[in-house]
Amino acid sequence: MCESAGSFSALTSQQLPADGAMELQLLREANDRKCPATLTDHGWGPTLLAGHPQTYTFESLKGAKSSGFIIGYHDESRRLFSRITFCLMHNEQVLIGSAESGSSAPLAISVEGFEEIKTAVRSIAFE
Repeated sequence: MCESAGSFSALTSQQLPADGAMELQLLREANDRKCPATLTDHGWGPTLLAGHPQTYTFESLKGAKSSGFIIGYHDESRRLFSRITFCLMHNEQVLIGSAESGSSAPLAISVEGFEEIKTAVRSIAFE
């Protein structure tokens, strides 16, 4: 999914416009849950929407023309990931991706699988 940085409250300092403010606020809230991190002077960091730090692995990503992060939500053993989300930002464009189960059975992605997904995400090139 691609989105504009203005559609994220954590990625923009733009104020909500007077007209359509409710729709944009709802969009920003939904996008903030999809990309639960913000860019600071010290790099990317998870927001409170990411959940408890012991339930995920968070890594910043830096590409030639983009920056972003990847979060892997894991089970208690930290051996399997049940959901992986990434967000990459290039100028004012944000690319959102995820691997998650659409059923009641959670995913079971190995640590090696998570590493392969990180490698693939790092290879994404913006033109």
